[in-house]
Amino acid sequence: MANKQTPGGLILECDIGNSRCKWRVLGRDGGTRDSGAFFHRGGFKPLPQMSPGSRVRIANVAGEAIAESCREHMAGLGLLPEFARSCGAAAGVVNTYEDVSRLGVDRWLAAIAAFKHCQGPALVIDVGSALNVELVSGEGTYLGGFIAPGAELMKRALLADTSLVRFDSIGFSEQLAFGQSTVAAVSGGISAALVGMSQVAIAQGRRRLGDGVTIFVTGGGANDIVPHLSATVVAVPDLVMDGLRWLLP
Repeated sequence: MANKQTPGGLILECDIGNSRCKWRVLGRDGGTRDSGAFFHRGGFKPLPQMSPGSRVRIANVAGEAIAESCREHMAGLGLLPEFARSCGAAAGVVNTYEDVSRLGVDRWLAAIAAFKHCQGPALVIDVGSALNVELVSGEGTYLGGFIAPGAELMKRALLADTSLVRFDSIGFSEQLAFGQSTVAAVSGGISAALVGMSQVAIAQGRRRLGDGVTIFVTGGGANDIVPHLSATVVAVPDLVMDGLRWLLP
């Protein structure tokens, strides 16, 4: 399918997560002209101004209320956003979920983008609000993945469900070290959990697909775990948005 034309040839892409919206503007050559991120609780006014009728591609996992807020903002600017949806197959990747719609669209997009980037077996580690792992075979079969809480969710769980573990974000780091204060112990424990799950995912992915599997790391917390991984990885900050051009060509 030929790319749809937009005024000026620019395309706005958005990755709407549970708390933040990442965005970028692509030029005619597919290169990034501008980018940014903001917390979307207050609405979508921080998005850049686009010419009426410009193309807008969106991945949203924040729910229908947030999607509707985004649509209303876009409508006021003369824009009609296209929302990506998980499906049975796209861009050479086959979704193996029994109910294909239940695979989160961010995970689906990341799996597609990873496969297209390397044209072979791929493992995705997406470090965000949740830590998502996806595995795709060299033939383009989506083989499943892992989902676990990300750093912020772990912090909130400790504060909500324990009575004596109390800390604030001051002093937090991503060091894999035994802590000699509560904040340092929590920080080290969370880092160890994220790195440990990632290492298990890498080992399982290689066991399933061999050492030739390309390992992609993405998401806002990617830089916190990459130095601690024992494998060579490809860091792609916007892997979810990369998938939009194949799912919504």
